[in-house]
Amino acid sequence: MRCKNKFCIYYRKERCMTEDIAINSMGMCEDFVCVEFDESELKVKRADLLTKIERQYQRLACHENIKLAEIQEFAQTFLEEHGKDFLE
Repeated sequence: MRCKNKFCIYYRKERCMTEDIAINSMGMCEDFVCVEFDESELKVKRADLLTKIERQYQRLACHENIKLAEIQEFAQTFLEEHGKDFLE
């Protein structure tokens, strides 16, 4: 059976390695066993992921600010050139 839970010990190449698969009422595998990480590994992974998310957010915010500035510039130019005709 296909599986997307990379944290399960039975996960191998997007497949479940158990012979009998039981799915509970929430659609989750009843045989799921989570791989354990020690706190130092988790601390590094948390920091890495937080940094990645913050960079992505900053890129989006920067992109939005650039788009907003471009829109404002276009609107200003348009109004200067066509303002009276457009508003009438």
